[in-house]
Amino acid sequence: MGRRFVSALLFVVAAFPCACTKPETQQALLSPDASSITATAASGSAAAVDAGAQKTAHAAHDNDDGGLRAETADEAEDRRRYRSAMTNGRIATIQRRYNAAVGAFDGALAAKKNDPRALAEKAYARLMSGKELDLARSDLEMAAANTKDPRLLSQIWFNLGMVEDELHESDNAQVDYWMADHVFPSPAARSKLKGKKICPVRTDYTFKSAFPEKTRVQAPGWLALWKELPATTWDDDNAPKTDDEACKALTGKDVAAAAVTFPVIITAGHGGAGRAAFVVGKSDTGLGAVALGADVGGRCPGDVAFEIVRTRGAIVHVNGRETPEGGYSYMCTHVDAGADGPVGPCTDAEFANDGTPVQSFCAGGAATERDVVIDVQRGTVLVALERPYVDSKAGAKGTVTVALGDRGLTLTGLDCTGTTIPLVAPGDAGAPH
Repeated sequence: MGRRFVSALLFVVAAFPCACTKPETQQALLSPDASSITATAASGSAAAVDAGAQKTAHAAHDNDDGGLRAETADEAEDRRRYRSAMTNGRIATIQRRYNAAVGAFDGALAAKKNDPRALAEKAYARLMSGKELDLARSDLEMAAANTKDPRLLSQIWFNLGMVEDELHESDNAQVDYWMADHVFPSPAARSKLKGKKICPVRTDYTFKSAFPEKTRVQAPGWLALWKELPATTWDDDNAPKTDDEACKALTGKDVAAAAVTFPVIITAGHGGAGRAAFVVGKSDTGLGAVALGADVGGRCPGDVAFEIVRTRGAIVHVNGRETPEGGYSYMCTHVDAGADGPVGPCTDAEFANDGTPVQSFCAGGAATERDVVIDVQRGTVLVALERPYVDSKAGAKGTVTVALGDRGLTLTGLDCTGTTIPLVAPGDAGAPH
């Protein structure tokens, strides 16, 4: 199924000769003319960092926590590979060779893991081809979690809306367009909303945590659970030897295995190496764990934290936040101001010049707030609700709260107040017990 429209391909590809019949859907963001595509792509404009990220870099540097760090020789080579692959992917997209574009962006991701621009442009190529739209959605969701750049986020959310429209998930697509207009307003996003009031919460009746690969684990006891969970094998040198030791390591509480109150939240792994959060309940065969979210670790680790809100028999409502990774970006020494010139966001020319002193830093990701309702007896997720995390404790406004009631999940806040999300997808037979 071919695409007859075009949204804003990040930075450059929106400029290719019209493959669309609906130009009103294009976002007027960063779209250089087609004659400059090769030079712009080759320059690696994806490395540009906004002023907010620059402040983040300096703050992190001051705290010696993910701050500016000179590139190693291997990192410099990875940057060259990334730059080349992004160029190839963008050109292939312009030429409508979408399979080749996806392969090129995979090469960029091999050089710069989970890079939001590479993920988003790879997803765009899939969107334009009409193939593997579920994978395009996953890539866009990961891209959104790995950047705080409002322009980039707006493009990502808009294209996610296009993907979910194609998947016939119009309610979630409207949320995506709302998010696109919320983080960086654009006529294209507003035209999709048409003045509608939107409850900015995405609903998923088929939720599976993107990480880890094992999203459901059954084990007869705590030690066996430890051995089955992802991320725990990195602790082989200090691995627990008994159920009590495994229980304490996973729950983070000084409690014996026999004294645990179920359900309980556990975390496997460590920051930097990767962590995964699970809810654990009693099952017919011992213990059953269901994945809630994860931090994939790496140079700029993310965050994952969940808590139990309410239990109703075997039904458990948990709430928490997930930042899969705190993605890194680049800063350059402005040598045109002298050998000891100031450090700041890289210009196109600086990023393309292998002689430019470059430093990397952790730019930070965008956390997702997630409510998940699980039937712990069956080990299944009934429904998950997601929206961007807002720190209400820090005085931020725009929160949506979720409560488990008799008829489902009741929402309060923004234009969600009074909305109830059933625990069973519309049209599905049966109901949770």
